Amino acid sequence: MNTKQRETLTRFHDAVRLILAKYPGITGSQIDILCTVALNPGMAQNEIAEDVGLTTSAVSRSIRVLSRGRRDVVTKVSLGFIRSERNEADERLLQIYLTDNGETFLKLLSRSEEHTSELQSPCNLVCRLLLEKK
Repeated sequence: MNTKQRETLTRFHDAVRLILAKYPGITGSQIDILCTVALNPGMAQNEIAEDVGLTTSAVSRSIRVLSRGRRDVVTKVSLGFIRSERNEADERLLQIYLTDNGETFLKLLSRSEEHTSELQSPCNLVCRLLLEKK
């Protein structure tokens, strides 16, 4: 690893620690879902599940934690990063969108790499690195 890569990784590592301290309990999968929703506003839960490689029930549980005002039964966490709306054409479908809090959270992730031109988008990098820790 060269010096520039080491400095980049150190800044990124510090940012991840800051994020995990501010939002304890957030998982790599949840960040992956947030990034997917940011890139595809209005995506349905089953589409998110297919995109991130999780089961629909796993995505549903994560959405509960990420949603405003809903607490996960196990973790007792409610982050308020996403909201869901019924599809007008098919009310069985829930479409998922970021809230202002979700956008702020992703901006926090972005700041960790704003000086790092050789890296991919912040969402993709954060998701990839956190998912590797599983």
